Amino acid sequence: MSDVEGAGGDEHRDKKKKKSKDKDKDKKKHRTPEEKEARRARKAAKEAAASADVQGIISDANLDDASDDGMGTPGRVTEATKSPIKSKSPAAKPKAAWGDVEKGKKGGGSGPNDSGGYVKPARDDAKVHAQHINVFRQKMGVDVHIESEVLEPYDDDDILSQIYNECERKGIIITRVTKKSKHHAVIEDIAFSMADDLEAMGVSINNVRIACVADYGDASKEDRDANGPAYEAFPYWDTGPKELGELSVGIGLYFQSLLWGQRVMLGLFFLGFFTVMTYVKSGMLDEQQAGGELTGFAIPTLGSVAWAHENEFRLLWFVSNTTWDGDDRSVMMGISFLECMLAVTFMFLVGWLSTEQKQTIENIDVSNISLQDYAVKVDYMPRDADAKEIGTHFARFGKVNQVVIGTDIDGVLGLHRKRAAAERAAETAEQRLAKAEFFAAKKELPAEQVQKGTEKLREKAGKLREKVKTIEDTIEEEMSSGEHGRHTSAFVTYETETAKEKCVKLYKPNNLWAWYFRPKKLRFNGYRMWVHVAPEGSDVIWENLDIIGAKAWIRRALAWLAMIIVLCITCAAVVYTKSLQNSLPPAISCDAPKADGSLVCDNIWTTTGVTGQASKDTLATLLEFSEQVDATECLVEEFIVRGKWTGNATTYEGATAPAALYDANAEWTGGFDSSTKQDECAAMACFDCICKEKVMDVAMMYVGLAEDDDGYKTLCGAYFEGKVLEAGVSAFTAATNIVLAILVRAFAGFERHHTKSGRESSVMIKLFLLLTINSAMIPLLVFADIPSLAFVPYLFEGPYPDFSVGWYQDVGQLISTTLLINGVVYPMSALSKGLTPKITRGCLAPFAATQRALNSLYEGVEFPLSERYAQLMQMVFTGMVFSSGMPCLLPVAALFCFIAYYEGKYTLLRASRMPPSYDETMAKIFWATMPLAATVKIIISTWMFSYEYVPSYLADGAFDVATSPISSGSQFDFKARFDRTNAAICVLTIVCLLVTKILTFYRKGLRAFFARMFPNGLVEEEEEEEVSMTPELSIARSDGIMKGLTTFLIQENPEYNEIVPSSATKSCGGPNGAVPEWEAAFAEADREESEAEAERQRKANERASKSLFGASEVQAEAAGEMPDAMKKRLKKDKKGKSPGAERVPRRKNSQVAPLGGMDDEVVDFGDDDYYGRGRAVGEAFGGITGGGLSAAMAMQPEGDIEAGMDADEDAEERRRRRKERKREKKEREQRAK
Repeated sequence: MSDVEGAGGDEHRDKKKKKSKDKDKDKKKHRTPEEKEARRARKAAKEAAASADVQGIISDANLDDASDDGMGTPGRVTEATKSPIKSKSPAAKPKAAWGDVEKGKKGGGSGPNDSGGYVKPARDDAKVHAQHINVFRQKMGVDVHIESEVLEPYDDDDILSQIYNECERKGIIITRVTKKSKHHAVIEDIAFSMADDLEAMGVSINNVRIACVADYGDASKEDRDANGPAYEAFPYWDTGPKELGELSVGIGLYFQSLLWGQRVMLGLFFLGFFTVMTYVKSGMLDEQQAGGELTGFAIPTLGSVAWAHENEFRLLWFVSNTTWDGDDRSVMMGISFLECMLAVTFMFLVGWLSTEQKQTIENIDVSNISLQDYAVKVDYMPRDADAKEIGTHFARFGKVNQVVIGTDIDGVLGLHRKRAAAERAAETAEQRLAKAEFFAAKKELPAEQVQKGTEKLREKAGKLREKVKTIEDTIEEEMSSGEHGRHTSAFVTYETETAKEKCVKLYKPNNLWAWYFRPKKLRFNGYRMWVHVAPEGSDVIWENLDIIGAKAWIRRALAWLAMIIVLCITCAAVVYTKSLQNSLPPAISCDAPKADGSLVCDNIWTTTGVTGQASKDTLATLLEFSEQVDATECLVEEFIVRGKWTGNATTYEGATAPAALYDANAEWTGGFDSSTKQDECAAMACFDCICKEKVMDVAMMYVGLAEDDDGYKTLCGAYFEGKVLEAGVSAFTAATNIVLAILVRAFAGFERHHTKSGRESSVMIKLFLLLTINSAMIPLLVFADIPSLAFVPYLFEGPYPDFSVGWYQDVGQLISTTLLINGVVYPMSALSKGLTPKITRGCLAPFAATQRALNSLYEGVEFPLSERYAQLMQMVFTGMVFSSGMPCLLPVAALFCFIAYYEGKYTLLRASRMPPSYDETMAKIFWATMPLAATVKIIISTWMFSYEYVPSYLADGAFDVATSPISSGSQFDFKARFDRTNAAICVLTIVCLLVTKILTFYRKGLRAFFARMFPNGLVEEEEEEEVSMTPELSIARSDGIMKGLTTFLIQENPEYNEIVPSSATKSCGGPNGAVPEWEAAFAEADREESEAEAERQRKANERASKSLFGASEVQAEAAGEMPDAMKKRLKKDKKGKSPGAERVPRRKNSQVAPLGGMDDEVVDFGDDDYYGRGRAVGEAFGGITGGGLSAAMAMQPEGDIEAGMDADEDAEERRRRRKERKREKKEREQRAK
């Protein structure tokens, strides 16, 4: 059972229900006539009351009349309030206010009953609440099964396309077909009213009739229909991206992207396995392992190749200097080419993903009918616009069903939320009071104790009720001030999807040029208006609709400024951490310098056999020496190189330290030798060696098991603390990433987007940039040594001017470790959030005072899609960018995608509330960003592969003409880089990609140019006419097949209906009210369009006739003397002959009698040679009265003419069918691939 699962699976309760049903049936049998008549009267009264709600809109009077005694509160929907939409979907019904249940009912509400008694919150009610709030599959109808061997070659979409039209003609709406096995498929969620018809008619697939069987489960059809929608948990293992797309398009695309990520990242890793093996072989050399210059994640990197080449070792693992005479430069040239091809492959795979997801969007849109399919959103309209007037304006594009206008509720929404919070607190206090009185009376406690406890609760409840009243008065004053209630945006809902598409096509969304030059007929009272596809009803953030234009741009600019400030703070934290690391001695190999005598620490600072104060003095002197330099200086001066001591400290052995290490000005006197830093660096190296030897002793001192008699804790305490900090840098970065997610969400909230999808997209972009910069770019910049950019504070002052061996050991290993930690921390932190409600529910549910509090414990957590997308993008982007030098980042990214996929499924399906209806915006950002990762990878590869110790061929001046202008002789000497073949391959790849991008961008223009230059050389692209499979809005509503909200009215939105009055939206029209003005406007627009289309067709025919024939032929055509079939034949033959030649019309395999002087000759219209016989025939045709072909045609039997026309039509139909079959076959092959 899921963590948020409702009341399903309780066998005891099922038995109890069955028993109760049997009793009701028995009772029904023995009802008296008087009882039956009374029931009929009550039923009639209920129906009359229901029909009295014509519009069904909640009146403000009904809301404001509610009193404080538990019957309701202003601005809140109660059970007495009916929804304007008669929908079977609970998502379209307003929730009852918390506690507004029948008082005294068992397991009922949160308030006390009429007698002041206590009613315990019911877990069953909380579970039912969880079914409506959390992620469950809601089925309004019944599944219908079909089974036949004919189904074997078809997939879900093929079956749907074959049966859709047939069912639509019978009035049966089908939205989804799922294939369960080779010969078994299920038509899902068919309305109960249609299931019988579908069973009776069956379906036809490939001209084979297949029987349909409806599955009502254990219950009868009547019981299933009466019980309303059924809720069931999504099966964990059988639920994939397609099924998750039922929740929203964005959710399905995210999980599809995770699957793509794990397959692509792992596939690229194995395709580049030769690179990995070359790096690993170099890094695992015994000499390298003994020196310890590269450890951990730094071994399988390009740094190992540089080390091996510098130390004259071969790269390939299966050869040695004696077995192969090949050049390692060839190996690295091959690796350079391979990595560039992997980057190009990644780009193609991103393109393939975008194509697949576009098809997925279409499939999900077809199978999930929602309000977005019918509606447009209108911004920049007059503030005083009337809903009826707006509907009349937009009715010219199709039949308008409803117009809803939002109002400026931002100023009072905060007050409404405060009122709701205060009311909840008051309800809780009242319930606790009733509970205390109930148990006090039950246990017969002393009256003084009861009075003492209940008096405090009664006083608290009274204060809270006064607070509620005060807030309500404030709301009333605000609303009456006239500063609120201005119109913001309008939502126009059409009856058909075709009408919406027509409107959107003419208004051209997201086209600033089209908006500025909007035709007058498309303007409303002079306003240009910004029209685009409306979001889902649950996606709208109503309080933000008044933020448009300059207000929106200013807020977004400030949000980006705040993000830059956060980046600077993060960068400063990393720089501070790095400075602490630099104050510590670098890790070196202590045995080698001791063995060769270049650094014997005990001969300079004697610690062996020295104890007490003498030991403390020696160690203090050593510490003073080491504090005069940092690790970076010793690395730059090359006294310490890649973990090895390369200096010579023998001259300091036996030397005496100066009597005064500091002069009168507190300046360092220079130690043993003021002309060099070698003695100070030697002290730092000895510092490292001594502390590594005393690690256990110092640890015992830290836990209090030993005393610091010799001063080692003073010396090594900061050393060990720094090492712990160094090890925790990656963990610190991962923790910072989690904090950044919280800050970015606050920035996006400040921007005040109109939709949740827009807000989440903003969070996604900002968080992706922050995570990538924090995890990869800041370490890259902080550890870089670029003197020409040293003026930038904190950056470019590191120890590495190039991608050297040490860079891979320090920076590369840091990036790899951070990526690995992120890959585990991201999904695990999300999983812990999902598991928290289960633990909280188990601990707090017995103490819940109100039904509201208990319900909240059963609610799931949010599913922040933007944060998850940003994490996915950061992992894939970082892994791809550095994969040339650190290929093991690819499987780390694949591991993250694998864990995130299964963790995300569990959190969503078992621990989350229903997510908003995310659209495909975030997926589109993902497609657009990922190719950039491949481009940056090639650019960084150019610099990595051209490092001086990476084997490479040199151009030997072959490209001097091209590279001499970019030669500087400095650190950024591009000529020296590009003269290396490894870099040249990368540069050539970038050039090819750039040219391809330009050609792709101008593809349509180039195609038009070549079509003009070579008219017979290109085949025109045929655009298929899209046919809408979405039923009319009224049908979708009545059959209960719409997903999500069925109207934009704010009282239909569960997030707002308890805190905002229904007057927050103004509406006109709807399912129960037609607007005559809209009908008239639609009819007039339809008539004008028909006339305009007829006129356009007439002019087009006239132009075509003039271009194909002469003036005389046009006159004959206008006179109606030329049959349509002959016109088509004339036009067809005209294309095949020279423009100036006179043509004789012909019909295939038919003849005419001789004309004029050709008494004995039979003219064969199928013989092309006839057209070369001169002008005699043309003159004969021209001499016929009327100039047309009527005389010639009159010589033919009528049947022959009709037979020829029928033959042509049949041939055209056969060609059309063949073309259609080829297209369908091609589509099936593409889907199979």
